[in-house]
Parts: sequence; structure tokens; C-alpha cells
Amino acid sequence: MNEIQAQIVPADLNADGILELIAVDAVGSVAAWTATGDTLWEVQTSGLSAQTVSIASLRGDGTVQVIVATVAGAVHVLEGRTGNEVSPFPLRTGGKIMSSVTVVQLQANALVQAPDRLSGGGAGDTAPHLVFSSFDGYLYVVHALTGCVHKIDHGEHSYTQVLADDLTGNGRMDLLLSTMNGNLFTFETSTPYSPLRSWRAQAQGRNVFSPRETFMGIAVQTAGGRHTPLDIAGVDFPLTFAISDSRPRAGGAHGARYAVLVRLGGAVVHNHTYTAPGVYSITVPCPSDKWVGVLVVAMTNEHGQYFDDRITVSLNEGFREVIKWVALVPYVLAAMVVVASTAESRSALPL
Repeated sequence: MNEIQAQIVPADLNADGILELIAVDAVGSVAAWTATGDTLWEVQTSGLSAQTVSIASLRGDGTVQVIVATVAGAVHVLEGRTGNEVSPFPLRTGGKIMSSVTVVQLQANALVQAPDRLSGGGAGDTAPHLVFSSFDGYLYVVHALTGCVHKIDHGEHSYTQVLADDLTGNGRMDLLLSTMNGNLFTFETSTPYSPLRSWRAQAQGRNVFSPRETFMGIAVQTAGGRHTPLDIAGVDFPLTFAISDSRPRAGGAHGARYAVLVRLGGAVVHNHTYTAPGVYSITVPCPSDKWVGVLVVAMTNEHGQYFDDRITVSLNEGFREVIKWVALVPYVLAAMVVVASTAESRSALPL
């Protein structure tokens, strides 16, 4: 291969439970190697991938596809097992693409700005969509199966990956785009929020290049599925989290392992390795003093791939108000007794 500028991506391309390595060079060659260094496949695309590739199971049948965006303004979708181009791709835009592609599950008519223009499925359709920005000034939302395109004109250039999360707290997914003009654009969708549906940082914050909803992940379970801040009082509190794993062969011959670490700030309050996906409940001790911060539930699988979920919590934040009322109540009761006794005797208060 030629000069490699994009990050190397580890992924299980053939469902054998072992990770392969995928790389893209400066002239558009994309190659995958097995764990033993053998070439799995090598194909030619349209040019340099400035960031890196994305990995996703776009058809939901257990197969994996590699999504490559290039400076030639094209998006290629390659079969993970063979490297063959997947129809109807490649998709060409009117400008170069400098970022990775974000893969997110969006409902049909998901973009509030122009719901009648979002193609690619009927009501209830939750097929993946490829989201990215091109130097032609458009944000692209592309249906992964049909290739139908919805474009949003923002008129600026962007080098960064589009992120997805519930930014406004309304229970729906939002798309966040940053541009070279120093602007941040938020595009609201009607797709319900899910912790695993969000894409909060490039490489999911560390070393995962796939949408977690159709791959694997860990999520804090809260009332209504919303990640609203928790206000907790007491010496401990229950925490429920769900480990999901949609891989065709979870862990392959090596066996699946999910090392879970729960942190309150810098303090580790739970450290345990689980061997199966599912919903688990634990009891988390509260600090001796009041505390406000982020509770992090992190998981590392048997390959070292890292996943986490976060929620803001306040612990015993209101105890000072409780103490205030506890101290004030006796005085209030005493005053009420004096007033009542004075009213009965109908005498003046003593000087």
C-alpha cells in the first residue's frame, strides 16, 4: 500500500470471532488483513480517506460492511468478507468528504425540517442511514439499503464526523455538525433517543468504529429510557444496566467476556466481569459527603474494545436543606405552643 493517513480499524469482518485490520491509503486502496498478517482482500476506491472507515451491519443479516468516504467526494460500501462493492454504491457528491461516515438508525420522515423529502422506507422503517458532510455545502442523510439521499444545505465546509445524541433533552435524536466557519449546527429528528443509538465522539470515544445499536454496548437503565440527571439521597442506591451483544458469534471460539467498571468521578464502585449479555442490577454506595458529577458505566469486551454510558447524578445534595428544616422545626413548634397557650389565657405576652 501507499502512504496511510487514516486510522487503522479493527473489526471482525467474517464472523469468526477474531478481529481483522482494515486500512486505507492515500491513493484509495482499501485492504483487510487477518490476525496472522495474511491479506483477506485489497480493492481500489476513488481516493484518500482523510479520517478512517466505518463498520456496520447495514442489512441486519449478520454480515458486516465497510464504509469508506474519500476526498473524491464518493462514499463506497464494501462487503466485509470479500471487499466487493455493495449496490447501489458508490454514491458521489459535489465536493470532497474529509470526515468519517456516521451510521445511525433513523426512522422514515426523521428530519423535522423537511420530512416529506426523506426517502428510503415507509412508516416504522428503521434501516441504518449514512450521515456525513461534503464540501459542496450539504449534510447528507443516505438510506443504507436504497441509496436514497436527503440533503440539507448548510453552505459550509466540515472536516469532522457528524455526531448523534439527544442534545435538547426532548427524547429524540439530534445530529451535530461543526464547520470550518466556527459554527455548530443541530438538526433535530423524530427518531426516539436510545443510549446505544447515540454516537458521541469519533471512534465512539476510543476504539469502536461501529454503531453500538447493531453491534454491542452497555447502557444505564433509567425510567422511561431517558438520561435525565438523577437526584439521589441515602447511603446507597440501585443501578441497573444492560449489556447488549448482536454479534453473530459473540466472542467466537475465545468466549465472550464483558469487563464492567462503574465509576463515580475517579472512584471505582463496581468492577466485575460478566460472561453473558443481559440486564444486571447492583447497589452503589454513596460517598460520605455530598457529590455532584458523572456516573460512568464502562465495558471492555474480550478484544479490548471499549464501550461506556454516562449519566449525571447528584448524591445527598439536599441534605443541608433537610438539616435546616430539622433545626427549625423545634422553634416553630415552640412558637406555636406559646401562641396557643396565650390565646387560651387571653393574657399579654410576658415582657
